[in-house]
Amino acid sequence: MKYIDPLGTQIMPPTTPGHIPGMPIIPAPLPPTPGTVPNAKTLTGNSCCRATSKGDRAKPSPRVSSPTTGGFPNPPAGVNRTYPYPSTPPGRIGVGGANPCVGVVIKCADTVTVFHFTQGDDPWGSIGGRDWSGCEAMVCGGSGEHWSNCQADAALGALKREGISIVAVSSASTCGVLPNGEWYEYYMGGDR
Repeated sequence: MKYIDPLGTQIMPPTTPGHIPGMPIIPAPLPPTPGTVPNAKTLTGNSCCRATSKGDRAKPSPRVSSPTTGGFPNPPAGVNRTYPYPSTPPGRIGVGGANPCVGVVIKCADTVTVFHFTQGDDPWGSIGGRDWSGCEAMVCGGSGEHWSNCQADAALGALKREGISIVAVSSASTCGVLPNGEWYEYYMGGDR
């Protein structure tokens, strides 16, 4: 016999080992899978009482190079896209033109996930709930606008909460991973 728990989240037999009747079963986080997904949205907007300025949150790293040419993949604002890594054919994987948006690139052993956060997106809900074991990240973009600074703070907080190592925080509006596995940033007009 099966029943639906009071929250309506699971249909399960009443004898599920270790399950307390009436409580939802929360599945284990899954690793990122290739494809494009809309970012989670926030109901309260991107507001915070005190936001870190773009200049104050910058965290340069000697592990980041600056290529001299463009040609960067870029998921549209408001979505995140997971790419197989290394890519075939080899190419750059990242976010471009994240200004005033905020870009987050997470590199794992066999995938790279690129988030392009815009106003109204929820970095906490978008980054959370996946298995990011052994992954590292770079954050770029943003502007001096209050909502943009709040968005960047939320993205950095979500990365820290998920235990993802943050390699660098760049003021550049373009960042990502090169085919050789190195991180890159690219400054466009008005980035600094």
